[in-house]
Amino acid sequence: MQNQFLTFFKKARRDIWIKALTVGISAALALTGGLLLAAKLLLWPTAYCIAGIAALPIGAGLFLLFHRLGEKKMAHRLDNEFALHEKVQTMIAFRDCQDPMAQVQRQDTLEKLGQIPTKRLRFTHLWVYVLLPVVAAALMVTAVACPDMSQEQSGPTVSPEIPRDISDWEWQALDDLITWVQNSDADAAVMKPKTLTQLNSLRNWLANYTVTETALTTYVTNVAQEIRNAEAAAAERDGITDTQLEANAEVAEHVIKTLYDIFEITDPNAEEENPPEDPIEDSNDVNQGNGGVNKVTMASDDQIFDPRYGDYVRYDQVISGSNGYYTYAYNALDDGTLSEQWREFIEAYFGNLMKPTED
Repeated sequence: MQNQFLTFFKKARRDIWIKALTVGISAALALTGGLLLAAKLLLWPTAYCIAGIAALPIGAGLFLLFHRLGEKKMAHRLDNEFALHEKVQTMIAFRDCQDPMAQVQRQDTLEKLGQIPTKRLRFTHLWVYVLLPVVAAALMVTAVACPDMSQEQSGPTVSPEIPRDISDWEWQALDDLITWVQNSDADAAVMKPKTLTQLNSLRNWLANYTVTETALTTYVTNVAQEIRNAEAAAAERDGITDTQLEANAEVAEHVIKTLYDIFEITDPNAEEENPPEDPIEDSNDVNQGNGGVNKVTMASDDQIFDPRYGDYVRYDQVISGSNGYYTYAYNALDDGTLSEQWREFIEAYFGNLMKPTED
């Protein structure tokens, strides 16, 4: 019977530990869920959510710190819950007193405690410690179910486009084209200045910004459109002659075609010159080529853009002559710039270019 007080004391202390663990676990769940939800909505690293675990020992420790249980506090609780009129508190206060009255009082108090079942000691504020983990778990589930905004915004991974270098030949060809426009017959009021503005703008962009294939195609296409707009604006001028309109059209077509050729871009407005035809139904071994039936054509008759002239010239003019590539190659062989092992290859190459072929 003397141990009845200790039995109540142990039960109350066990309840406090259960409450402390409930508070700690709820705090850890709530903080982890809150951090995870914030990470998904505010694009924070989700690794920070691990910090929420620290709330478990901190929450439980703080709860135990503010709910320390001593014998006097336990005696006060027993007197209040079981209406013992401070008998337990008196017993604890005079437990070391050997006075007969004190001994009688202790004996009477212990008898009364012995008549009370231990299970009657209530688990106080039970609803609070049931609600806390439910709310914390709901927050955690919400955070896990919330979509990750960083993944939605990033979308599929796209490799960055590799920058495109502008070759020396392209620079020279563009400069030659600008010079050609300056010396062209385009009208000086509208067509020529607007065309030069577009070409110089293109050159400045190439020189000052990182160029990619996609960006270059877009920019050149826009320049081509602006040149067509310049041609249309010039045509609306009062008093412009048919001769000038024809010259403007030739300049616009030449500039646009040359730009696309320099940067190897397909003109989106170009019409298909040679649409596919139906297969020849009657085949009698007749040779039909670009030159006609059994017509001999020369490879040297083809046209090629020469940046030195800013225009298209016959292939043989680029190959032969004092300034041709043929002469340049053989001079390089003679002065030792190219080794002799290249001679046979060069001779065969230029031989194939210059010989006639049958289509």
